[in-house]
Amino acid sequence: MDMPAAGAGAVNRMDAAQHRFAELNRAWHRHALNHHPDWPTVPYDAYLALAGATTELVSVRVRHNRAAELPALEDTLVALHLAVLAGQRWPS
Repeated sequence: MDMPAAGAGAVNRMDAAQHRFAELNRAWHRHALNHHPDWPTVPYDAYLALAGATTELVSVRVRHNRAAELPALEDTLVALHLAVLAGQRWPS
């Protein structure tokens, strides 16, 4: 669904959901930094970008009636989050 076409309320709810997801990523990352002090600190925009990337990868599959493929995204999403939040190389 095209969110702007759904109206301002839908856009606001989607925006709020993205920020909630970004906050969850930030909370997880802050906790993880206690155990991994060598991991980089990142700006809030990095958490928001991860939320957007996750949403887009899921949305593409849902829009194209490929929801059964969602579990296969796990490795990609974990690698993406660790690349950004832990500075880890993408796995081979």
